[in-house]
Amino acid sequence: LFRSYLSTRLNFISDFFNTRVAGQIDVYLEDTSNTYGDGDNPYVRFVIGFFNRGFLLILSLFIIYKSNDDRIENIKKIYNLVLLGFLIYLILGSISTVFMRFGRYYEIYQIILIPLCLQLVKKENKLSMYLLIILYSLVKLMFVILNADKTYVPYQSIL
Repeated sequence: LFRSYLSTRLNFISDFFNTRVAGQIDVYLEDTSNTYGDGDNPYVRFVIGFFNRGFLLILSLFIIYKSNDDRIENIKKIYNLVLLGFLIYLILGSISTVFMRFGRYYEIYQIILIPLCLQLVKKENKLSMYLLIILYSLVKLMFVILNADKTYVPYQSIL
């Protein structure tokens, strides 16, 4: 008796959320009153985001596989989370500009991965790696400052 009651309630809850989320996705895709992101080409933004995430992926992959440290296994787990965010960005970013934000939640793992990878770099290469990361960060900061009005995507509730 309890099992059927619980099953009925769970089905109701899942049907409710599925219809609400599907409805909001349709609103995001079809709403023409929102003009966010219209200032530039969405394909250009997608390619810039691809290179932004790809640079750190390739750099950290190079550092990880050149190192013979014991901490590699934990760093590989974080790298896999960064890779997952990159794949989500690639898959959903090609659908709509709004869906690109789902890959942004994994950018926190990039912040964690960079110092861990820099710890693995040998002393003679540390200065060049620090300069490379600082240069990358400055370019990213300037891009965000100069294009802040064109790339702002406001959040809306899906409930």
